[in-house]
Amino acid sequence: MVRPLPDTTPAGASVLAVRAGGVVPDRRPQQDARPPWQPATSEHIFLGRRRRCRRLGVRERGQSTVELAIVLPLIALVIFGCLKVGIAFFSYQQVASAANAAARAAAVNHSSDPTLAARTAAKAISPTVGLSDSQIAVTYVSTKTPPGTSWSYPGTVTVEITYPVTFSFLGQLPQVFNLKATATKRLER
Repeated sequence: MVRPLPDTTPAGASVLAVRAGGVVPDRRPQQDARPPWQPATSEHIFLGRRRRCRRLGVRERGQSTVELAIVLPLIALVIFGCLKVGIAFFSYQQVASAANAAARAAAVNHSSDPTLAARTAAKAISPTVGLSDSQIAVTYVSTKTPPGTSWSYPGTVTVEITYPVTFSFLGQLPQVFNLKATATKRLER
């Protein structure tokens, strides 16, 4: 039985040179300067790819510019969409705060018209929204048996505010959504 000889080729020598009787270093240039027992890093892979591309005549100049031109409009669309949703959320928080302040003002106001006090409080608490009287609805419900006179204790006041928010894509295709906030408070003595 013939056993194969173990591979005793020194590192950096070619197999043909060893079989010829002497150890002659391999004259071929090495692809990378890393020892063979270390795994290839991304830097070595990129260098190898660039060398192959240069040998084949393939150029990669401008590739990142083209990728940026493709991706940048999508990123801008996502950023502006997030901004618009943030503005709508801010508007909803303002409307909800205005409804709460209006219901509180109507619940504690006994001297003058509670509806007027509620509308004034709603407009004052959220000036950035710009509410009008037609967007603020104030209702009173008596909880007394039999029902008492208008705006008498005991009872509840409910304020509902409706505010339109418009979403559009570059000024085109406008979509109007109504933000509604309701607040109910008990009338105080």
